[in-house]
Amino acid sequence: MLKINKLEKISQYSDMAVLVISCDRYATCWTPFFSMFYKMWPQFDGQVYLGNNNLDYQFEDKDIGIINIGADNSWCDNVAAMLEKIDKQYVMVFLEDFIIKKPIDNAVVWDAYTFLREEKAGYYRLSTNPRGTKKYNRSKTHRQITPLDYYCVNTSAGIWNKDILKQLLHEGYSAWDFEIKNSKQANAEDRLPAIFLSSIKNQIKIINAITSGKWMPKAVRFLKKNGIVVDTSEFPIMRGIQLFKVKAKYAISHMLPLWLKRFIKRILMKVGFRKQFLGEY
Repeated sequence: MLKINKLEKISQYSDMAVLVISCDRYATCWTPFFSMFYKMWPQFDGQVYLGNNNLDYQFEDKDIGIINIGADNSWCDNVAAMLEKIDKQYVMVFLEDFIIKKPIDNAVVWDAYTFLREEKAGYYRLSTNPRGTKKYNRSKTHRQITPLDYYCVNTSAGIWNKDILKQLLHEGYSAWDFEIKNSKQANAEDRLPAIFLSSIKNQIKIINAITSGKWMPKAVRFLKKNGIVVDTSEFPIMRGIQLFKVKAKYAISHMLPLWLKRFIKRILMKVGFRKQFLGEY
């Protein structure tokens, strides 16, 4: 059964809400996420929702709407169910393990939100991982994400037109399918369902706290410096060779151009590296 604590707020973001996508298994991330969200973006006065399965949650005195969707289906099915309970046309999406590490400039987000609406675009990526590659109407602050861009569809923090996001939430798709299969389809067809935009700079700086079911040490250290001790009973801290592999993969994916990344991947697969390590895309 779907359940929501519905909130009514008067906000400058009259037609946008923040949605934190999660599930009950990741409840240990909620307090770290919201601690840093409200610390780094205290000016946000709009509606904030936490989507999960069945749990209730309260963070300090904040008005967080809880969307309970019941039993897990696929990631995309879950997100689609959450969106049905949000009465705004635009949603700014975060995953629950996105730990915000730097203050968010409210003026920058407001500019992105208004620009998205003015241009009738479908998505505006604020955590530019990666950013759009094409100049957009001579703008010095906005870029266009093209259908041929690497991960042209992904889960980076950004603002979605809800109708466009729904088109990409295919039944049965996992979060990885959402990114990889939708991006591959856009690459193949040279088409996205709407204009996709990004900031030219990374405006929401985050640490991905959980990778392969384990806390990243960098996230644990950062949270500790901010007075937050993480619960490692559900997710242990990543160490050793697994941590080395994750860091190496991250370095390759963020430092090299797309053509070179794909060339290196083909070579590594020929000499015996498994696709699971190199990634599907």
